[in-house]
Amino acid sequence: MRTIYKDQLDKLTNSQNERFFSSSISSLLRERADELDKMLIDMWRECGLVNSPCSLNAVGGYGRATLHPYSDIDIAIITPDDASEFPEDKVRQFVTGLWDLGLDIGHSVRNLAEAKRFATEDITIATNLLDIRCLYGNKQHAESLLSSLYDETTLSDFDFFKAKLEEQQARHEKALNTALYLEPNIKTNPGGLRDFQTIIWVARKHLKLSNAGLFEHGELLQEDEQFELIEAHDFICRIRWALHCVANRPQELLLFEYQADVAEFLKFGRGDSAQQAIERMMRQLFRAMTRLQELNQILCENVSLCISRDSEKEVLQVNENFAIVDGLVDVNSSSVFIDKSQVIKLFGLLANHPKAKGISSNTLKLLRKVRHRLLGELQDYQSCREEFIRLFEQPKTLKKVLGLMHRYGVLEMYATQWAQTEGRMQFDIHNAYTVDEHVYKTVSYISDFANHQDDHETYHIAYGRVQNKLALSLAAFCHHLAGSQDSESHSTSAILAKEFAAFHNLKNASVELIEWLIENQELLINTSRTLDIYDPRTIRSLNKQVKSLERLNALYTLTVADIMATNEDAWNDWQAAILEQLYLASREAFKTDGQSIFEQRTVIRENKAQAQTILSNSDIALNDVTQFWSTLPNSFFTFTSAKELSEITAKVVNATQFPLVFLTQSDQIGCSTLVVYTPNRQKLFVDIFNTLTQAKVSVKDAELLETKDGNVLEVFRVLDVNDEQLSESYRIKRVISQIERVIESGHKSCKLPVAKKIKSFDSEPMVEFIPTPKRDRTLLKVTTLNNPTYVDKICSVFRNLTLSIHSAKVTTLGESLESVFLLSDSNNECLKEDLRSQVIDAFGYKLS
Repeated sequence: MRTIYKDQLDKLTNSQNERFFSSSISSLLRERADELDKMLIDMWRECGLVNSPCSLNAVGGYGRATLHPYSDIDIAIITPDDASEFPEDKVRQFVTGLWDLGLDIGHSVRNLAEAKRFATEDITIATNLLDIRCLYGNKQHAESLLSSLYDETTLSDFDFFKAKLEEQQARHEKALNTALYLEPNIKTNPGGLRDFQTIIWVARKHLKLSNAGLFEHGELLQEDEQFELIEAHDFICRIRWALHCVANRPQELLLFEYQADVAEFLKFGRGDSAQQAIERMMRQLFRAMTRLQELNQILCENVSLCISRDSEKEVLQVNENFAIVDGLVDVNSSSVFIDKSQVIKLFGLLANHPKAKGISSNTLKLLRKVRHRLLGELQDYQSCREEFIRLFEQPKTLKKVLGLMHRYGVLEMYATQWAQTEGRMQFDIHNAYTVDEHVYKTVSYISDFANHQDDHETYHIAYGRVQNKLALSLAAFCHHLAGSQDSESHSTSAILAKEFAAFHNLKNASVELIEWLIENQELLINTSRTLDIYDPRTIRSLNKQVKSLERLNALYTLTVADIMATNEDAWNDWQAAILEQLYLASREAFKTDGQSIFEQRTVIRENKAQAQTILSNSDIALNDVTQFWSTLPNSFFTFTSAKELSEITAKVVNATQFPLVFLTQSDQIGCSTLVVYTPNRQKLFVDIFNTLTQAKVSVKDAELLETKDGNVLEVFRVLDVNDEQLSESYRIKRVISQIERVIESGHKSCKLPVAKKIKSFDSEPMVEFIPTPKRDRTLLKVTTLNNPTYVDKICSVFRNLTLSIHSAKVTTLGESLESVFLLSDSNNECLKEDLRSQVIDAFGYKLS
């Protein structure tokens, strides 16, 4: 029989998928629940429970009769109060049979008194039982439980509402109060199905009605709001149904690896148009979740007004249009937004009044009506533009104000430029959020800097020194107006931002600064990841492009905020230290208004002198030190601190055998430094890199330097999988031992671990030749995903074209891998045009 039931479920799934577009999602969900009802009742009978005093009840989502293909099945078996009448063996046989079906079963077996007591003590159990539906047996069990739950003396509406609201708030905070993740959880993120269920639970507890009659009276939502709620809910349910079928399991997180298949399942497109299909699907999903979150607020606030125990409300009349009621801004008239400037003034009130925490549901309803009937854009009105700029002149409140404007669709009402970014996907692996959410978070971090100017972090200090803070905040707001975060769109975003700023009557200096910041938004990060930031020539070249301290402070602040807003792990001690060092060196160069102090020979001389002072306390002979240093390229003395230089020198000079492998802690830049000094051979760099990857050591930066005596000095800046320094002695010894073995015998070919989600992205490399002052060398930059096999593949291209690697710098940032190689051809000369073309062509298929 179990096989028959499984076959029935499979046939039902296939049949429903064939009727997916001809049937409403609610009918499919109900049909699935009905079919499962029949199976469970048949199994109940098979186990001899027909005449038992127990009752079989569906609860939770199953109780609401809304089952997706892999929904969990929650049941509550209510037993008789007299334990001697409980058919324990038969019930155990029934539950075991359910598990044999492969269903995700959640079950409870309690008598009626226990069920009532647990529901009183645990709000989660109470919520689950609120959806109870009797399948077989004594129906009075379910009726008695519902009667108890509806009883104010057992569980008051106010207490239940308060608990569910706190639960929802905690869930939203865990998701950082946004649904706009590129991989959203369609069940638990704000605006997800759990928000809809919260609406149902709260309304049912208050109105004591079934789901079917929940909104019939129009007490909680108006008719158009009900239709919008159902439409948004049904679309999210269709996404969830497709996701379950594609993943073939109870999947709630819409991961990149499933998005193309889900979009194809829903007939948004496929094949060559897969990216556009995903874009269309996800924008609809984000819109549905945003609307559902709005309606959740309206309903919850309406319930709060009905059941609130506090009849006295704190009302503060602000002006003829607005009042603050219990911390929420309410309108005094339903016609207030006929004057469109009042929409923006509403948020100005939120910015300026300390008691204003948000907006009321009544105000939200009117905003939604403005959104539906708006003829043009709010920025078409001069008064709106003036009010909008005033918001940005108050950076300390921008995070709160812009967050609410973003959440309630006011930014979309304000400007087409912003509407172009809303819900836009980022088809790369670095970003966790949609374009609009990323931009909002960037502005939010700058707002945080404004609120913590006494903080000693360098970027807080830099922000405090920015004179034109309005231009900085607007640059953050406009830095992806082209609707994409890729570097090719920065010029377009800069042009759009310039037009936007000019249209808002900003001064020419502000317009120019905004345009420059957006055009060069990746200047600092690219310099830190590509060039030697300790080389004075790098600093001079950077400052020629930056031109002023004002620009430097603003660009550094914007860069930090931009990285922080990319994803939760993008900003770490390593990234902070590298950017900070670059910023401080550039700032110092501007301060001195000269270049002599940054001449390379001065830096080298100072580093050597400090290192010699440290080494003078040891027994190492000065001649041995100078002899070793004479074999090293000058670049080594610029990117290595005096402390590291002395440590490396002491290890090499005192070494009695090679290869020499050791690890030091570079606390100043927040990482561990692995040093390898050994005779060079083919594939050595790749072998070491692959070995570190296999050992789950994250390479954040790597330098390969040829010495003049035929050896190679390789310096790897590394962190563990948690982005922390390697600290355990046993682990350090093991890594060193692995490196020593691979130097001697070579790296054994093995399958290197590749992050699962990397496979969902286009792996085509970006190849770029970078200018270099060395006439007989060519500098090549290759940007790929952080796939551990790519370094090997990159170097194989060089071997096939008989190119020599004189130095290499490999930098990782999140899931991005940037490799910069100093190359020469077989004649020890720079790469000519035809050879450069061969390199580009080779990468086209080698890394695909």
